[in-house]
Amino acid sequence: MSKIFKYSGFLVLTGCCIFFITYFWGAVMKPELEREPIVYSPKLIEETEELRDISFSEEDLYQVQHDVDYSEGESGQWYPKGESPILSELVEEGKLPPVNERVGPEPVVIMGSDGLGNYGGTWHLVTNSPQSVLDIQGWWMSGTTLVRWSPMGNPIVPHIAKCWEISADKKEWTFVLRKGMKWSDGHPFTADDLLYWWEKRSETRI
Repeated sequence: MSKIFKYSGFLVLTGCCIFFITYFWGAVMKPELEREPIVYSPKLIEETEELRDISFSEEDLYQVQHDVDYSEGESGQWYPKGESPILSELVEEGKLPPVNERVGPEPVVIMGSDGLGNYGGTWHLVTNSPQSVLDIQGWWMSGTTLVRWSPMGNPIVPHIAKCWEISADKKEWTFVLRKGMKWSDGHPFTADDLLYWWEKRSETRI
């Protein structure tokens, strides 16, 4: 029994020594901290709050998609006149039709907050796993949909669909596709393609 008490006493004494040694060196090595709280100027606080403000009103909805007059045709300022240098090279080599033959008469017109962008550059992305990159490519950057989000999430704007109508009872939605829509291989994109997708989707569910 005495051996048990001696052993327990040795463990307690050792633990106390380790604690006091750690506490002592922690007190010696700790950095000098400011005792007075940091006080920010009212102007800096106001500027910071303005940067944090992401609210928007129904009268001031930010969206990059613009409504244009499609009756202007290729003479409209909105109609694409240029393209990526990579695509221009393919056009010159005869591997790709000119841009005015590839774009339909009712394209989606998008302009960023800084105006027209520049081709090229480096895409910087912060991620914590290779799977995250695959998810971004798979969900955000592959394919298009009938409608799309605005930058603030509201409103939802047309994309492949030029416009849509909703019945009074919300049971019937009529989407009007843009004229001249094509697949990447040049084949026309029509309502039959959506019908095909819907029928195949129903078959897989059964």
